[in-house]
Amino acid sequence: MTRDQQLTSFGLFLQSARIEKKISIESLSAETRIRVEVLKRLEAEDHENLPDEVFVRGFIRSYALAIGADVAEALERYHASLGLRRTNTQRSKVPAARPNRFWFGLAAAVGVILLVAGLTLFLYARFNAAPHQASAPEKAQAPEQPSMPAGQPAVDASSVPPKAPVPPPEPPGETAPAAARQQYLLEIRASEETWLKLIVDDQGAQEMTLEANEVRQIQATSLFNLLIGNAGGVELTLNGQPVEVPGKSGQVVNIQLP
Repeated sequence: MTRDQQLTSFGLFLQSARIEKKISIESLSAETRIRVEVLKRLEAEDHENLPDEVFVRGFIRSYALAIGADVAEALERYHASLGLRRTNTQRSKVPAARPNRFWFGLAAAVGVILLVAGLTLFLYARFNAAPHQASAPEKAQAPEQPSMPAGQPAVDASSVPPKAPVPPPEPPGETAPAAARQQYLLEIRASEETWLKLIVDDQGAQEMTLEANEVRQIQATSLFNLLIGNAGGVELTLNGQPVEVPGKSGQVVNIQLP
């Protein structure tokens, strides 16, 4: 997630406030009467599976009021997120290039030449084969049966057992191994004493305090959500690549990875 996306992320803003106040998503669903699936889509900013904007604004307002968050800021972040998403969608729509008239005309001419040549060969082969067919005999003579040696009895064809049918080959079994799921390795290195709250995949939140020079390595299959109490006191690395931590020493920040 880029810095612009973090500043306009209404889902991350609401989720961070809920986690900080230790409110479970199930209790929030019971209080707001909004289904848990919809609340999770709000936090994940799943625009494709969210309803119309008028309903989403009502959900965000109820969510923010229930956890004591700033309703105006949450709605402002939602509108900014919509604008950024629409801008990216428009940029991705590149008009198709017009075909070059020269190459189009050349391809059409080659196609016509090939069609005429094929038709000519077909007619030539057909007319050349006609005299041979006319001179062929009307009835083909039956092949002569081989004579049996004297004294050897004739073999009755009905007494010869038919050949056993050959069974069809069995379809090959699947031997390719299933593709391994994507794994993420997060390394947290503390340069100062730092308090952390961490959510890994769909697991519950866990809190920890890292001393200076302490290193923690954590694995996940989908996402990390970190609430860092001292932004300037940690260094993050995801799968060997450094991750920028916005903020200064003593500042509380929230980061979602990848």
